[in-house]
Formats: sequence, structure tokens, C-alpha cells
Amino acid sequence: MFFSLIRILIMSAVSVMLPKFVVSADLPQTVTGKDGAPLKRIPAGEFLMGTSISKRDGGRDEYPEWQGATVPAAFKDHPVINVDWYDAAAYCEWAGRRLPTEAEWERTARGTTGRRFPWGDAEPTRTLANYLNQWRNGGGLEPVGSHPQGASPEGVQDLQGNVWEWVADWYDPHYYEKGPLRNPKGPNEGTRKVMRGSGWESEAPVLRSAHRLSSDPKNRNHGLGFRCALDAASTTAH
Repeated sequence: MFFSLIRILIMSAVSVMLPKFVVSADLPQTVTGKDGAPLKRIPAGEFLMGTSISKRDGGRDEYPEWQGATVPAAFKDHPVINVDWYDAAAYCEWAGRRLPTEAEWERTARGTTGRRFPWGDAEPTRTLANYLNQWRNGGGLEPVGSHPQGASPEGVQDLQGNVWEWVADWYDPHYYEKGPLRNPKGPNEGTRKVMRGSGWESEAPVLRSAHRLSSDPKNRNHGLGFRCALDAASTTAH
């Protein structure tokens, strides 16, 4: 199997489309319904939504505080998270790329010698990957490339630890028993998608590069991201 390129994906700018309503100036400020309860007219406008991490309060589901089309500086070099499989696939298509297959991801992580981990067969340490971490007001996630010593044989970083990664394949627990030996692309259909790698909260045994996990493709959480891949032929066409 020949796999040519897999790239680190860092967080891009996030914009929030706030609902806007056309409100006539002569509309009443208060409307009373059939139940007698008054409703107050709220005009359209921009506002801050969420809680800034720097304020050290609020829950994880309140971060970040949206401020127009900008991303807080503390997150600009961090992986994208809270995206479902469809978000990840759509981004890669927009960028002229695609999600890697499960086989391509594992080939990248294990090299041609079947490494247990991307860096080799040595047991994980915090120097090699971000794992066994706690969120601590958003502090569990680390910037992309924080563990260069944990890179794969071709120098791909963060394949283990930090965030789980969506790949293209549908999940089948028995696929390895019946799939093709050359360029396997996963089942043609299914109900769950494959996630590979591990996250900032994972325990050491999960960091094995052969470890598989599946999830509802609509799942989103703060330990799940993705990266994009590109066919070798596409790199020579430009």
C-alpha cells in the first residue's frame, strides 16, 4: 500500500452566524399572548456568547467566548475539536483533500516494520504524547507538534495522544478477517465510523497504533478531531 501524504491540521478561524430579524421601529415593545403572559421584543444585534477561559469560571461546554470571526489566541495552534464525521469530511473536501482510510492511518503510524507506537516499541511517556491529562478549564489539549519525539517514521506528529481522529471508513469488527489485502477502504456501509489514535484523556494501553475505536458519525466532543490526506497522484498534478 502506498500512502503519500498526511498533514497536521490546526484550528482555523471560527465564525458564528447569529440570527437576524427585521424589526419595524413602530412595533410594540411588549406583546401579550392568549395566556396573558407578556413577551418582550428583543432587537437583532451582535453579542458575546459563552465564557472566556481566562475568566476561570463556567463549564467546558461554555468555551470559547465567541468574538466575531476570531479564535482566541490561546487556541490558534491547537487541533480542531468538537467536529462530527460529516464536518471533518466536508472540510477535507473543501480543502481539496479527503479523510485518510483506516489502513492509511495505521500504515503512517506503524511504518513498514509494524511499530507498536508511532515512535517505536518503547512504552509511552509524557515526552512522547499528550495522554493521561485532565481538562483543567480547557488546559488538557496541547498545541499541534508539542511532542516531536513521538513522531512516526516519516515524521508525522500527534498520531497518538491529544485528540482522537476520524478516518474515512465505516466500522466493522470483523473487517480485517474478510477485507482485501491491498488498499482496504472499509465496508461499503455501516452505522458507525472508525476513530483512530487516542486523546488527551487516554490511558497508556490505548496509544497502540493498532487500536481501533468506533463512534456514531454525529458524535462531537472535546477530545475528537481529524486530519486530512491526499493521493500521491494529486501531488504531481499541480
